[in-house]
Amino acid sequence: MATAKRKVAGSQFKIGTTASNMASDTYTQIEGAKQVGGTLGGSYNVVDTTDLEDTIKQETKTLLDAGTVDLEMHEVVGDAGQDAVKAAFDDTADVPFNFEVAYPSGDKRRFKAHVVSYEPMVGNAAAIRMIRVRLSLTNMAAYVAAA
Repeated sequence: MATAKRKVAGSQFKIGTTASNMASDTYTQIEGAKQVGGTLGGSYNVVDTTDLEDTIKQETKTLLDAGTVDLEMHEVVGDAGQDAVKAAFDDTADVPFNFEVAYPSGDKRRFKAHVVSYEPMVGNAAAIRMIRVRLSLTNMAAYVAAA
């Protein structure tokens, strides 16, 4: 039996504050979001723990890397969400910001991240001004089911 596919079109990418509780934070839509690269999952660093007497390689999981997300957006001058992303990049405090991806189905994914790069892109004469930012996640994204 075929299952319904979940569409990404109509989704919203949002930024919150540095509040410790992601669920109670207030989020602002980042207008012009065009493409999101990376994943909202993680991967472990692995250390080789093989001893001389082992006949099969042994490994141990160590630190979990929550990954990075690259967001490309059309530049929208005066947009509160884009201004908040730039302010998060300029912020020198070592406190991550809350982010939310809200899908058209009503479910969401929330995560904390540092904005580690902010890059306006020039392009060519036929291009539209874009901005690319990189988010370095500090936790695993939390799934929130539609109400």
